[in-house]
Amino acid sequence: MTIEKVNLKNIEEIKEIAELIFYVFNEKNKSSSTEYLINKYNDLYGEWYDYDKLVKHFQEWNDIFLKAVEDGKIVWVIRWKYDKIINLYVDPNQQWKWMGKSLILKFEELALEKGIKKIYLKSSDSAESFYKYMWYIHENWKYLEKHF
Repeated sequence: MTIEKVNLKNIEEIKEIAELIFYVFNEKNKSSSTEYLINKYNDLYGEWYDYDKLVKHFQEWNDIFLKAVEDGKIVWVIRWKYDKIINLYVDPNQQWKWMGKSLILKFEELALEKGIKKIYLKSSDSAESFYKYMWYIHENWKYLEKHF
């Protein structure tokens, strides 16, 4: 597995990331999401997404954007803005291989380099145990967080 920054100029890479996010959202998160969020994901990442709109969204809403690649396929993505993880999606076929630990550690390393002292994230129910394993704790009802 390799961990790399996402290349927002690579059309095929953006397409693969959109497909991964949309697939995982529909498999894991859709049933517990609001109609607003479902519509947002359909619009941004769905089958008929607008490439230029998606790239602009990614450019505006990320300070760190990483991917994990295994056997030539993007299997994890993580995107962060300000002090919050916006997306962390993993191919369900890769979920129990614990590659996420390497991705989170690389992300945290880059966040520390940027002077970040606290990271927030809103976890799906299915991912919460992973984040707790990585020392993210509940500080309030909505977000998990980790202090450095």
